[in-house]
Amino acid sequence: ILLNTINEAFEYYELADQNRRLTQELQVTNEKLAELNSGLEQLVEDKTRNLQLH
Repeated sequence: ILLNTINEAFEYYELADQNRRLTQELQVTNEKLAELNSGLEQLVEDKTRNLQLH
């Protein structure tokens, strides 16, 4: 029983650690995506303005 409890504790720790890493990775990816999205929105605005002028 004790060995099983210890193994479960290690498994829980590994899962929690993996969850933290994946959450951080997701946050970084979302920030990059937001930056790209903002750049694309600006590009569309610029292209639209350019088309309206011609």
